[in-house]
Amino acid sequence: MIYLNNAGAGIMSDEVIDLMISYFKFEQKHGARFAAKTFEMQINDFYTNVCKLINAESVDEIAFVDSSSRAINLIINDENYT
Repeated sequence: MIYLNNAGAGIMSDEVIDLMISYFKFEQKHGARFAAKTFEMQINDFYTNVCKLINAESVDEIAFVDSSSRAINLIINDENYT
């Protein structure tokens, strides 16, 4: 298992901030479901690229969550995890 916990501690680049702002503005104007569907390909590309970066066999091996507490709870409460 590879654990990467740097995202919350690192400084975001201007490009990341600009992309996030443009996404949130799009979501504000069109709604969350439409925004998610519109950007589905880019979101999937993100998982594919991370998969390659950490040499995972499948995107199914990767999970991004908002906190380490939620990640631990997901693992503890997942009956299929063994």
